[in-house]
Amino acid sequence: VLGYNYINAPVITPPTDGQALIFSTASGGYIGGSAGTGSGGVSATIDLLSNPILDITNPPSFVFYNGVRALSFSSSTSQLFYGVMEWPSGSSFSINLHSSMLTATSGTLGWGFQMMKITPGAAFSFKTDDYATENLGSGTVSGTINRPTKITIGLTNIDGAVAGDLVRWKLRRNTSVGSNASGNAELWAAQLIPVA
Repeated sequence: VLGYNYINAPVITPPTDGQALIFSTASGGYIGGSAGTGSGGVSATIDLLSNPILDITNPPSFVFYNGVRALSFSSSTSQLFYGVMEWPSGSSFSINLHSSMLTATSGTLGWGFQMMKITPGAAFSFKTDDYATENLGSGTVSGTINRPTKITIGLTNIDGAVAGDLVRWKLRRNTSVGSNASGNAELWAAQLIPVA
């Protein structure tokens, strides 16, 4: 939706059919474009929070502050959400997660990302295929509540996906991480970044 505020930035130009919603540093907001190309001065990041599909049995919850949406994850169970995308071009990828803690000022916050790919025309199905090995990342939370920190997950397990493959993915809070921080973690931004 043109002008809608997706995680602290407006949609400048909505995507057309076949385009991804990507963040443009040059435009100062989200635009429609070709994911992963980085052309025209566009930062080729893909917003994983633009249309989250919440897990049916163990979802995070939506929270809103001054009209800005975030996802809130419990510290006691690994809540998760899903998405589907066309995989971008690139040889290596990472995910940047910007989150803050509702009450904790110490401890570790962990995240996990898994994906499965379907090559067009291949004899596989999202209904029966399995996710690839989970990619994990963690970091120390801020010493001040409600102050965002960034955690990066380097994607070493992408199920052999190449540009143009259809990919289903899921992202969860990893509550089994060592020194798991107490209380809810609020996720403000999650972006897939083609590193090279």
